[in-house]
Amino acid sequence: MKGLVRGSVELRPTRADARAVVQLALPVIGVQLGIHALGLVDVIMVGRVSAADLGAVALGNIVVFILIAFGMGVLMALDPLVAQAVGAGDREGAARAIQRGLVLSVGLGVLASIFLGMAGPILRLARQPDDVVPLATAYALWSIPGMIPLLFFAVFRQSLQAMGRVLPILWTALIANVVNFGLNWVLIWGNLGFPRLGAVGSAMASSLSRGFMAVAILVVAWPLLRDFLVPRRARIFAPGPLFRMARLGAPIGFQFQLEFGAFGLTGLFMGIIGTVALAGHQIAITMASFTFMIPMGISAAAAVCV
Repeated sequence: MKGLVRGSVELRPTRADARAVVQLALPVIGVQLGIHALGLVDVIMVGRVSAADLGAVALGNIVVFILIAFGMGVLMALDPLVAQAVGAGDREGAARAIQRGLVLSVGLGVLASIFLGMAGPILRLARQPDDVVPLATAYALWSIPGMIPLLFFAVFRQSLQAMGRVLPILWTALIANVVNFGLNWVLIWGNLGFPRLGAVGSAMASSLSRGFMAVAILVVAWPLLRDFLVPRRARIFAPGPLFRMARLGAPIGFQFQLEFGAFGLTGLFMGIIGTVALAGHQIAITMASFTFMIPMGISAAAAVCV
């Protein structure tokens, strides 16, 4: 492997190595930015409703992403598992890993949904603004239908990235942004005869968009994924292999939770100050995290190349 010392010869990355990382990183960055743009559009559109609605989106997303971050991290175990299996020509091993990822997604999604149902008491205990908590609680509850589809999308996305096939993910992210904008326009602002739902409409639109993403990426990438998903492989429900996959991804999941938790805790402090401070913080942190998607995309590409 280049970059290591083998015997007395030091192997350094070449231009070809750098080119391989850049060629994969650019579409991965596009995917990261496209997916994060969903949240950016939500903030822009809800922010025109009221500070309380934008604050509700902030609090709702704190709860949603702290809970879903662990599952997303666990599923990043698919990066090395699928990449190594594909690189070794072990298509059956890759298929078992992908199908076990889907099984884990259901369990992780159900677990996150259970805790989302407790959002109201948690936010009241955290002394959040009285005019925001009911909206944030409704936001969290309406986010539940999108939890398992979001994790399914993560499985397909990580698997395709591990194969070096990023274009279907990029197309899915771009189309999903159009769908999300349309749903927000209808549900947040109350167009086409629908009631004006504000933050709650944003949660409904997000759940519908996540369901769309899971279906769309499967349709777009079906020629690439079909042999890995059909037929169902033996022992995909076996506890031992599922536990080993979860154990591989769990440190990443805990790291994600700590990162989201740190940002989330700051958001809760803003909520203690007041509704306007909470809404303003949501705008600032959304812009900051949008730029972070660029180095994150480079790191994902580097992991696949390794």
